Amino acid sequence: MKSFFLYLPLLLSHNAVIAAPSNPCSCDTEVIDLGFARHKVTLRSQTLNGHLVNVYKNIRFAEPARRFNRPTFPPIADDPGVVRTGNYTHDTQCVSAVPQGVEIIYPGVNGTVFGSEDCLFLDVYVPADLPCRVSQTSPNSKSAGVPVLHWLYGSAYAFGSKEFYFTPLGLFDQLLSQDSPFILVVSNYRMGVYGWASSPNEEQTEANIGLYDGLAALKWSEKYIHHFGGDPSRITAGGQSTGAAIVELLSASAEDRYLPFQQAFISSPALPLKWNTTQRRREVFDTVLDAANCSSLICLQSVSEEELREVNRYLLNDVPSLSGGGNFGPGIGFGPIVDGDFVPDLPVGIPTLSKSLGRLKAIISANMANEGAITSSGRGMPEGFPSLVRRILPSATDETIARIQALYQWPDAAPEQLAWQWTADAVFVCHSIAIAEALETSTRRYVMSIPPAYHGLDSLYYFYTDDQITPVQDIAIARSLQALLGEFLYGSEPVMINEGIEWPVYGAGSFLNITALGAKVEDLDGREAQRCAVINEIFADQKNGI
Repeated sequence: MKSFFLYLPLLLSHNAVIAAPSNPCSCDTEVIDLGFARHKVTLRSQTLNGHLVNVYKNIRFAEPARRFNRPTFPPIADDPGVVRTGNYTHDTQCVSAVPQGVEIIYPGVNGTVFGSEDCLFLDVYVPADLPCRVSQTSPNSKSAGVPVLHWLYGSAYAFGSKEFYFTPLGLFDQLLSQDSPFILVVSNYRMGVYGWASSPNEEQTEANIGLYDGLAALKWSEKYIHHFGGDPSRITAGGQSTGAAIVELLSASAEDRYLPFQQAFISSPALPLKWNTTQRRREVFDTVLDAANCSSLICLQSVSEEELREVNRYLLNDVPSLSGGGNFGPGIGFGPIVDGDFVPDLPVGIPTLSKSLGRLKAIISANMANEGAITSSGRGMPEGFPSLVRRILPSATDETIARIQALYQWPDAAPEQLAWQWTADAVFVCHSIAIAEALETSTRRYVMSIPPAYHGLDSLYYFYTDDQITPVQDIAIARSLQALLGEFLYGSEPVMINEGIEWPVYGAGSFLNITALGAKVEDLDGREAQRCAVINEIFADQKNGI
């Protein structure tokens, strides 16, 4: 993999942070009693237009993490005499190791390691006057609250945290200025060895731990967000890249599983689809054991936290990845697998996908126009294309690979575009389209094609604050996208874009193309639909993944 592009300005780069007064209005909002713990405002931030936002940091959403085990929800009860302010002596971010080749704009992060194993925390952002509004409207009703956006950050399954994404103050500024208050929840999940390594031979290792961390955090929002003035019946689970993949997998889970959210905002989901990973999964776990000088899970559980951090760093930085794009780590890389439980199948292989997604009221499915350019290596194309495909589809025949290659066209002078287009479709786009097709009457889709249209750049727009923190080509486009997100959170129908133009659902045969000249509704690209139909058919055939 060439690189994985991600913007990582620190979350606390707020426009202004001011001391939190004990009583912002007539309601008592100094301490929020969650039953299992009591929390006080950690800090109060001020937007450019003067709106105040209370931030409650480092609230536990599960018991302290147990290595290689799914989270335990709800959290254990705190000492009733303790009032938490979000301050801990240890790093509350999950363990991350940032590969050297990652292209980012925050200096000094490449090659670093940070975080700790005790990391199952979330932050809550609340308009300062919101508890008063809600209690004065209907003090005894959970449903009297405002919509909630629960955000899961992108990470390439390797690095990131609730601290590493754009400040939300610009989004609050836009929506509060149009009298559309909401609550934002941002939560951690485990990555690398801690979140995505498991062995089919070890009964005590559980698969997809990072996925279950995301689920536990969303359960927390559903159960406790009313204490902050949020409506648990209006939760939108949103995310970008890995975070979006977690939301997608939860949304596509078995239809009899309960979901703690009602809408999904899925932006560029990084989901390398892999079948029958038993052998390759075992190889990855054996590599983890070897790196730790262990021969069993019991040994791996006993190594010190510092030793396992170094193992994680080594596997993400020094061991070549053969994942095929979208994630880092040895072999097939660290990432989700079909576990027969919450992930019963790949999204493209579920005949009842529409029934699974039918539990949701609405979905936004989004991609960048050039997802693959910086998330894969284009060296050695087109001769190296069969090898690239077989990183994801190891049993693909020469005929199958020729069928895939025939789907693409590229300039003779730029053969790397073959790898970019395949990686974009295989890792980010085609399963996202499968989601849109399965719930076409309730899904809206956009593609951002503002140059360079790289993976993750739309985050600059919906979290736009100013040109220093979130540089964009057009502020008006950023504000329009934020307003669209606000309409989605509120469940507005129809969803309107500039000049009273309606954003139609995917089933109407249209999508929203966000260009440098603005957003416009366009007919679906028939070539993309045909290409993804072939690719999804190939992915759905299990014999290609053996």
